[in-house]
Amino acid sequence: MRRREGFTLAELLVSLAVLGIVSVYLTNMLTQQNRAYAAVDEVTEVQSNVRAIADLLEREIRETALMAPESSAVCIVDNVNAPDVLYVTDSDAYDFANENRYDLGAEVTAGVPSATVVNLVLASLDTDNRPFYDTDGDGNADSDFRPGAAVIVVDRTNPDRGAACGAITAGGVNLATNTISVDFTLGRATLSAQLPGTGAAELVAVPAHGYWIDNNLRLMRDDLALAADVEDLQLAAFFDLNGDGDVDANEYRGVDAAATFPPPAWDNRELREVRFNFVVRSRMPDPTLPGAVFQTLENRVAPAGGPDGFRRRAFTAAVRTRNVGHRWNAG
Repeated sequence: MRRREGFTLAELLVSLAVLGIVSVYLTNMLTQQNRAYAAVDEVTEVQSNVRAIADLLEREIRETALMAPESSAVCIVDNVNAPDVLYVTDSDAYDFANENRYDLGAEVTAGVPSATVVNLVLASLDTDNRPFYDTDGDGNADSDFRPGAAVIVVDRTNPDRGAACGAITAGGVNLATNTISVDFTLGRATLSAQLPGTGAAELVAVPAHGYWIDNNLRLMRDDLALAADVEDLQLAAFFDLNGDGDVDANEYRGVDAAATFPPPAWDNRELREVRFNFVVRSRMPDPTLPGAVFQTLENRVAPAGGPDGFRRRAFTAAVRTRNVGHRWNAG
């Protein structure tokens, strides 16, 4: 009896069919696992960014106006068709150990904030006899104002006139002339209130940090990128106009289109709370994710377009400004 060697055509076809089914199954399984891994990785990154941004914003809003005039506590650029912009004072620039004044700022001797780039001449670049930043790179601190950082300008004599805010331009600190070049133009750094430098006005410049979102969806702190894929930043603020401690009609600004910030009408000495909202999204869209749309918060109007597949995390927090409204020493 002759032994059969090899496989028949039918056996080969059955084997190939089984191998094909197993290959399809394994490919689908690996694809699903890869998608799941990518989704988990992106969600983890989003959540990590949310925590980091929230911690920093909460701390800086809570500490703003420490050693600086109350009227300089915040400067908010309120947009309904774009992310908002937030300016808070730079507490790092002040010497807490050796200074007991609580209205520190550099007197503006020439220049008035307007919707352009303005050179402000200051009585001194040092607000507290201890410069904090080294702006010329010689290893010695020489100024409380830093190129790329921000500045808030207020009228110390008439704090109810509001605040102007802008970004110090690159190379915009001149040590020889005590001059800072500040971009007050609309957009990244917006003029919040024009403060005339005549009469009884006493304009002072306060070192500050600016938070804004650039065209690449990066959350910026001055000229440094903090986090990527930040889609929106929206701000609202409670001004206790009648001093009763309760939020009454028209006292929370930035919450809808009818309650935007008209800065000259709002005195930061009446500021009691700032609410910040931001949205972080995944790096890449997921075409299998239905119903993922832009998140509208406060008075932000949603842009045109439908579902886009991006995974998003929105965060909201209300922070009490501890250094505003109860000064015990202004001398």
